[in-house]
Amino acid sequence: MLENLTPAGVTRFRLPKRQIPILVIPHAGDAVQLDPVVDTVLIEPDQGRLMLTWRTSMPLAKSIFDIKRVVIEQTLRKHLDQTRRSGKTHYANLGEMVRPEHGPRSR
Repeated sequence: MLENLTPAGVTRFRLPKRQIPILVIPHAGDAVQLDPVVDTVLIEPDQGRLMLTWRTSMPLAKSIFDIKRVVIEQTLRKHLDQTRRSGKTHYANLGEMVRPEHGPRSR
């Protein structure tokens, strides 16, 4: 509730509740799903505007260059489903990929 901050005198609203999953895909290892939380609420009553900032973090082994890709608003399950539908072969691990029956075809 904003009181005496707008021409209307009192303005009431609810902060939106929204989940924004973030998928971090490293160059090596498994993807990690992060669930950020609202960190900052910026209210601009003269503009009739409300802005939210979400924040999350994760420890890195060496540097930011350990991360291959960051996908916002996508869960690990959805990402894997899209990868499989794209026609690309998906392997659970390197061992599965190099097995003779699953490995690259001989030319």
